[in-house]
Amino acid sequence: MAVGIISLKLGKCVTAPTKRMIKDLNDIAEMNRAVKNAIARTWITFHDDNPDWEPGQATTRDRKTGEETLKFDAKGKPIMEIGFGPSGLGRDLYRAGVAAQPKLHSSITSMASQAVIKKLQAKMPWNHDGSARFFYEAILSHEVHLPRYNKGSIHFAPAELAFAYKGECSPSKMKAVTVRMADLGQHYAVVRIPMWSRKSSRDVKDCIFRVEVRQMSRGNRKLLEGVANGEVKLRGSALVYRDKDKSWYFNLTYDAPAKNLELNPDNVATITMLASDGKNPFAINCGKPRWTLGKARMLEYQYDRVKIRRSHLRSRYRLADGTGKGHGKKRFFEKTKPMSRAFVDLQAVFTGDLVAEVIKFCKRYDCGTVIFREPTMPLRKHDWFGKRDMAFNWTLLNSKLVDKCANVGIDLKINPKPDGRLGTKEFFEKYPNKNIKDFVEEVPTEEPVESLVEKSNRKVVTLHKSKRRKLLPEVREALDKQA
Repeated sequence: MAVGIISLKLGKCVTAPTKRMIKDLNDIAEMNRAVKNAIARTWITFHDDNPDWEPGQATTRDRKTGEETLKFDAKGKPIMEIGFGPSGLGRDLYRAGVAAQPKLHSSITSMASQAVIKKLQAKMPWNHDGSARFFYEAILSHEVHLPRYNKGSIHFAPAELAFAYKGECSPSKMKAVTVRMADLGQHYAVVRIPMWSRKSSRDVKDCIFRVEVRQMSRGNRKLLEGVANGEVKLRGSALVYRDKDKSWYFNLTYDAPAKNLELNPDNVATITMLASDGKNPFAINCGKPRWTLGKARMLEYQYDRVKIRRSHLRSRYRLADGTGKGHGKKRFFEKTKPMSRAFVDLQAVFTGDLVAEVIKFCKRYDCGTVIFREPTMPLRKHDWFGKRDMAFNWTLLNSKLVDKCANVGIDLKINPKPDGRLGTKEFFEKYPNKNIKDFVEEVPTEEPVESLVEKSNRKVVTLHKSKRRKLLPEVREALDKQA
């Protein structure tokens, strides 16, 4: 499901003086920063105190009894831990955050803990100068330092938020809050934000702010009505401070509703592969209309550049016998992996543009059904990518097609039965005398020169001898016949 964000500027506070609440928001931002730094420090302290720890089988804990049991997947295989830490480390990190700032609301501490864990478990960027694949591996191998958090955004769990607009309030687990917010929402749009815990000894532990929606477009206001009445699901949102206008903004996050284009399901568009000598790897057609897909020139040029640079880096510090040379030099293969990650990112951009072209074709020619047959491994050796020795992420293409087609109401059929994939046993039974290469669509030949000349409205074409020599013989004959 796609996610959308609407940025709403905070106005006056309903529950307390506005200046007081703004000061409290600044204090909570500093406390949130301290919680994140404490959680990160607790994580690195665990690995410093347990240098011999190794990942084992993951466990789960029952909340009622407190018993821990081993985790298995659907096939009965044991689920193993990762190098980040043991299974119960997440609870210890949350408790460290609570101990660092006990006055902060539990939902803010929980979201801060999840943010730090997500940051530590993220993959390293493609331009990272090192061999670590994940961020926690880079920290433990001393390639990068521990993340340091400054005053930034404040994230909230969706269960603790409430948004009201035009007399309706988003679903909340507390009925009293829903009734009060709906009453306030009759006059203006308001949002409820949790701030303090019970240990803060404050009578008012949350604040209700007005948000400015009058200057928004009709579409956004209609979307906010859907969030208020529950038609659009409210997700975990955040408060962000902008230095430009010295104001706080509430980034309301929601599940973007699917836009059903109501295309004709009888019009079927088919995505086919082109031959290896074509300019593009894919094509889509619906009867006579036919488009080529994929910005292949950009992908091919960038791949050649990455491949040349990788070979240059691989051989920079090597002798003829294959050993490294020099004293104090870095390892010769150290920068080859980042360049491969650069091509992976480039493939993601290429795949996104390809899927966008498919959606655009379906809109243009009113195609409500799309058929895509994925090639088998032997067939991929003869396609556009195989001839260029270029790896392609077919799984990413399938997932993006499924996601985008579902959002706009297009019926996508991947490897439909009974034929299934291209080049399978069913295809060979259906076409016993065909070769694998025959399943790849050939590039259509260009129109003959005579037809191109007939289309032109010029009566007589006269060229200088020097220019006529540069033309092909077929072109010269066609021009002589026209004259």
